[in-house]
Amino acid sequence: MRADALLERATRCASLDLQRSGFVPSAAEALAINEITTELESEVPKLDAEIRRLSQLRAQILQQRDIHKSIVSPVRRLPPETLWDIFLELVDEEIWAGDAVFIVRHVLSCVCASWRAVARSTPALWQ
Repeated sequence: MRADALLERATRCASLDLQRSGFVPSAAEALAINEITTELESEVPKLDAEIRRLSQLRAQILQQRDIHKSIVSPVRRLPPETLWDIFLELVDEEIWAGDAVFIVRHVLSCVCASWRAVARSTPALWQ
């Protein structure tokens, strides 16, 4: 039985209003309630598995979406020489104190594979 149909059947059998009313079920009603309770309990692992499956599918869809967006990103159209100039200008700033320049260099090389390649091929960046 589908979970939504089971839930509808369970709601007809026992409800919060019935619980609050002080209702005491007969032996036959208690048996029916216990049977539905067992069915409800057996649905939980199935729903948990479906949630895990859908969560994994969602993560894959989001990852694929991000790849698609990245491929058409305007920054990908910048020639490496322009990135070199931007990188060098950034590390030449006198606002960086102490190890901050090293951190900036490291961050630039960690953004993506193409930026890492540009950073590695720019010796002046590491001097």
